[in-house]
Amino acid sequence: MAHTARCHSHRPRDTLTVEGDISSVVGGQTAGSPISPNLLVTGVHDDLVVVDAQDVLSRWNRVLSAGSDFSLQIYFDRYNRLDSGFREIRDTVDVDFHHHVKLGSRNDIVWGLGYRVTSDNLNGSAGGNQITYTPPRSTDSLFSGFIQDELRLTNSLSVTFGSKLEHNAYTGVEFEPSAQLAWQPTDRQEVWISVARAIRQPTRTDVGVDANYAFQMPGGGAGTVVLTGDPHPTTAKLHDYEIGYRVQPNKKVSVDVSTFLSYYHNLLTVEPQSPFFSSTPVPQLVVPEAFGTLANARSFGGEIASNWRVTSRWKIVSGYSLVRIKVGLDPSSEDVTADASANATPEHQFQVRSSLNLTRNTDLDSSLSYVSALRGLAATPGYERFDTRLAQRLGNHVEISLVGQNLLSGRHAEFADSEGLLHTLERRSVSGAITWRF
Repeated sequence: MAHTARCHSHRPRDTLTVEGDISSVVGGQTAGSPISPNLLVTGVHDDLVVVDAQDVLSRWNRVLSAGSDFSLQIYFDRYNRLDSGFREIRDTVDVDFHHHVKLGSRNDIVWGLGYRVTSDNLNGSAGGNQITYTPPRSTDSLFSGFIQDELRLTNSLSVTFGSKLEHNAYTGVEFEPSAQLAWQPTDRQEVWISVARAIRQPTRTDVGVDANYAFQMPGGGAGTVVLTGDPHPTTAKLHDYEIGYRVQPNKKVSVDVSTFLSYYHNLLTVEPQSPFFSSTPVPQLVVPEAFGTLANARSFGGEIASNWRVTSRWKIVSGYSLVRIKVGLDPSSEDVTADASANATPEHQFQVRSSLNLTRNTDLDSSLSYVSALRGLAATPGYERFDTRLAQRLGNHVEISLVGQNLLSGRHAEFADSEGLLHTLERRSVSGAITWRF
């Protein structure tokens, strides 16, 4: 006979979870030679990639009373990566505290505090190219706090508002407010509108990188691109506006439609400086470049998603998204690669997923997707992809599965490297797995 533990409502209930991961990967890749976007490509080279990582996460949840609970999460991550001759060693400790409480029948409040400290060591070289950071070792802290209140105005109308406050090592205090209005005209319909402000805090690369990229000039001769960070960066800002509609015409079908308009300011640019000739260490042309924040962008689009419970054993989920991005520059900017981020985002994406329980212990999951072409430096043709997985469970702990990926074509390109030289090629594959859960 099964027994269920019961707790009195006034007694705290605790849950403690601990999980961790250890991974080690040694691999190879064919990489494009590092190069400035304004210069000619020099070729490709074989490269060794070595990654070691360990992490541990602990989370404590406590239910204090009806409508009140809190959680405390502590996370540690150690990361060591060698890629293209560059080594990154990074330790991260992250602490998060969240408290949820209901005040009366109308206010549902969540607030929290966070602290993250990151210590890194960054240096390396590849193929005669040198990448250094100033300073090579750094410890940065990020302090954060937030509060959010969901206020129920009527039985069908609610407003959620709040803000996040951060203090980072490069730009100091940042303010990120947001608000959402939700209306349910019927039990099966909901309309919502939201506005938000968000930031992207500068990174170590934005501020302290000093990269020297060697290249060959047409007709002979040597040259070096010297790319430096911006010691006084400006925070990238986003103002986002969204509206959505959800309808459930019956118990088996639901449809979500949403659209958005976003404005970005102070986006990263690469600003060329005046070239000059140098005689050390060898006669060469030096092309200085520096990071700036002189770009802006506007993106708009929408998404439609559906969820269809065909039978108790068969579920179909589908979705389509449209994204269009327009990038602009400050008149003082000379960056010629500002459109790269816009061109690296596909305008059209579609996917339909099927989950079918053939028997109680047998699953057949399949997905068909389409991604439109990428343009510009990272030009990639559009592609269709079909994946499927057949799984058989043996008891409560063992599962045997057969997986087929990219079954529509022998291979296709999905991503290009940063120089637009090489593409990651997804090949048709069939594999099997045995999973043991304990």
